[in-house]
Amino acid sequence: MYYDKLKEWWQQESAQMRVGVHLAPRFVAITIVSADGSELISSDYLKSTPQTQEKALAELVERNDCAGSPAYVVLDGSDYEIRHIDAPQVPPAEIASALRFRLKDMVEIPFEQMAVAAQLQYSDRRQADHQIALAGIARQERIAAIARTVHGADLELQAVLMRETALSNLAAKMPAAEGGVAIVYVGDNDGVIAICRGSRLGLARRHNTGTEQIAAAHGNDQPLQSIATELQYSLDYHDGQLSSSPTSLCVVPPLNGSGRDRLIDHLDQALPIKSDRLNPYDLLQQPTLAAGEEGRGAPTSEPATQGHCLLALAAALPHPELASASMYAPERKRINPLGARALGAYLLGSIVLLALFSIVMVWRAAALEAQLATGEEQRQELTAAIATIKDERGTGEPDSDLIAKRDELERERELRTKFLEQIHGIEQEALGGFSQTLNTLANQRVTGLWLTRITIAGNDISLTGGTLTPRNVADLVNRLANEETFRGRYFDDLSIYRPEQENSFPGALEFRASTITTDPSE
Repeated sequence: MYYDKLKEWWQQESAQMRVGVHLAPRFVAITIVSADGSELISSDYLKSTPQTQEKALAELVERNDCAGSPAYVVLDGSDYEIRHIDAPQVPPAEIASALRFRLKDMVEIPFEQMAVAAQLQYSDRRQADHQIALAGIARQERIAAIARTVHGADLELQAVLMRETALSNLAAKMPAAEGGVAIVYVGDNDGVIAICRGSRLGLARRHNTGTEQIAAAHGNDQPLQSIATELQYSLDYHDGQLSSSPTSLCVVPPLNGSGRDRLIDHLDQALPIKSDRLNPYDLLQQPTLAAGEEGRGAPTSEPATQGHCLLALAAALPHPELASASMYAPERKRINPLGARALGAYLLGSIVLLALFSIVMVWRAAALEAQLATGEEQRQELTAAIATIKDERGTGEPDSDLIAKRDELERERELRTKFLEQIHGIEQEALGGFSQTLNTLANQRVTGLWLTRITIAGNDISLTGGTLTPRNVADLVNRLANEETFRGRYFDDLSIYRPEQENSFPGALEFRASTITTDPSE
């Protein structure tokens, strides 16, 4: 009992958190936020390799107490490719499915191995039926590997997102994004430029400069100029072709390495708009700790933590169109229609229906008894009236109308009496129901034999199913013959045949057996 209560409490606690996960080639990072994405709970990361990602993630989950929580993974840039394509005229949740057929000739990944995510890039200069979508394409085997890693770390995977989608989640938290903001993300070997207005993504592009290229330049501004050039191209296209309002601000979030301040200064000089720092942790409420209490994970004020956990934080934030933006859909639990649970549910449903039928018949019988009692009182009153009239008339003939009325009531009384007897018979049969027969059938266990249909008509039973060998059918018949419920019945019709169409069990046979009822004394 205490274990069940503890488990229920832990599931409730886990449901109150969202865990963002970034599986990078050189590290694994997680960020935990509240269910509505308004409060930061913790951020943490560990150095790792692709071979040790699951071990590192499991350690992060354990030391941050978030086992069983829903997880939202952001892909690394090497895991997928992007395409800009005309958006199909379907609801937002169905865009990814519709784009699969358009993308099959645009990428090298075979169609049957494609995992697709999509997000609309909104433009107020284009009509609603001429919008552009950002499509992300990855291999299904990579998404399956990510799912195994996340589940192996005791997290419940909910979505696998593009970096561009995660950054748009981050922009939705920025008050300045309403005026148009360009987020310049710089990873290890490449980066993303995401131009957003409020919660809407306007344009997303990649650039090929990362922190490794900036560090390798040893103070040379060429890598910084490459980012500035790509950003200027993006702003020119977005502000000139897609948006009627120019972008007002450029922000650079924390980097995994050094060079952030140099990049901001360079962009500020090279571009006509202001460039500034973005500290995403300032956009969320920080956890309140008591005196001397230590929070979970690494301190979020450290630049290294902010740089490594940036995309994990962005992925943990809620997204409005997760069904289309994710390359992963959680598996739905399927119920075996012939499994033990399903058969138990069928039996319980049958018992409930029979109980309801019995209640209705009992109520109906009570109503008929009340009507019969009323008719009997009326008959007695008329009989007394006839006797009174006979006494008053002496030897004269009784009133013919009264005699006719009396006879009519007498016939009605007999009719209702017979109907009530029939109702009582039905009531007893309904109260018995088929539960004993169904219980007997449910208790039979013959390996290699299964039932697909049970028909009960009065005392006769018809069984239809499948079997791997004819001997199994004989075993079932012999077992039923020894059951009290089947006493007085014997199977007079048995057919075993090979199905016309191959079923899920190659070589299996089908059978049909029917009983008739005999007098037990014979």
